[in-house]
Amino acid sequence: MHRFFIANDNIRDSKVILIDENAAHANVLRLRVGEKIVACVSDEGLDYICEINEIFKKEVVANIIDSMPNDAESTLKITLFQALPKGNKMNDIIEHAVELGACDITPTVTDRSITRNADNGKISRWQKIAESAAKLSHRGYIPQINNPLTLDEAIKDAKLHDIAFVCYELEKSQSLVNYLQNTDFSQVKSLAFFIGSEGGFADDEVEKFIKNSIPTVSIGKRILRTQSAAAKVLANIDFYLEQIRYERKTNDIFR
Repeated sequence: MHRFFIANDNIRDSKVILIDENAAHANVLRLRVGEKIVACVSDEGLDYICEINEIFKKEVVANIIDSMPNDAESTLKITLFQALPKGNKMNDIIEHAVELGACDITPTVTDRSITRNADNGKISRWQKIAESAAKLSHRGYIPQINNPLTLDEAIKDAKLHDIAFVCYELEKSQSLVNYLQNTDFSQVKSLAFFIGSEGGFADDEVEKFIKNSIPTVSIGKRILRTQSAAAKVLANIDFYLEQIRYERKTNDIFR
């Protein structure tokens, strides 16, 4: 079923009203009366199963058949601080990060960022990519693409999270896996991590992380492209959290 993100006021009298871009998208998809769709209200974390009963050029009306909590969201809020890469690489980074569970993404200007700014047009385009990826992966929330920050601003923001780390190719003593295993996630509600641009982080930037108690971790022996690194981190986090959930469920069954 096709997924649409809607506001609370688009629900009226047990009906969902698709307007503006949602209505245009429904018409592009050539949806028909009688087809079922999912309307998601991010503020509520609810998915509404609906059946289309009226289609107009600027409005689509669907009856609500059922509603249920969205189960695709993690209880862990993950923020990616991504050093701005060159070209259109940010498009792929956002798409994959959203599909793998990032809750918001903050473009970050570092010493080795070739692209050093992102105008409102880029932010708007990246937000649309995030929305498309959220629909595809059945997210219950559209991750936010934040305005770019300097590294100092990003570090200050990251320290507001329960834990934060930076992926650094020269780290030898602590792997991402070890870092996750040594973290008590029952006490962690938010996590932030940093990924460098094509040239990685400069030495003085790594010193800034360490001075601010943000540890460096290795994500493996192979050097990854900047557009692959965040995806690997998020996949590892997701796998580890799934392991924890499975173990807890198993323990509950045999308790």
